[in-house]
Amino acid sequence: MKVVVDILVKENMKNWSFKFVFICCVLVVTTRQQNSTDRGPARRDSVMNAIQQIQIQLNSLETEGQRHTSKIQDVLRATTRLESQRQEFIGILDRSESHLSQRLEDVKGDIRKVPSRYQPPTSWHNSINAYCKPVHLSY
Repeated sequence: MKVVVDILVKENMKNWSFKFVFICCVLVVTTRQQNSTDRGPARRDSVMNAIQQIQIQLNSLETEGQRHTSKIQDVLRATTRLESQRQEFIGILDRSESHLSQRLEDVKGDIRKVPSRYQPPTSWHNSINAYCKPVHLSY
């Protein structure tokens, strides 16, 4: 009987309704057996021992479930914190990109204001423009 109980407990004890039904069935079977035939105190002690073992396993499973729930909550808190930091970094990068793009446009405007005798050759301007295009980051 203990092997059957162990298998049932390990496979189905995550389901609370199963636990309740299982314990009720054990109690009903125990009561019927005691009422139909009185096999003495040894039989009663054996059944009580089986019920106690089931209760110990149920308590152990409940404790383990609470520990897992606590770990899941810790992971969810860490995930929320990381998402908040990610959003903050995205905001910083957006502001930096905007600032750098504006600064680049200011520098290009300043270069255009320089008299032509002080400006480098056109080919040099084209190469700068090729390297100085604003970069748009995607997240």
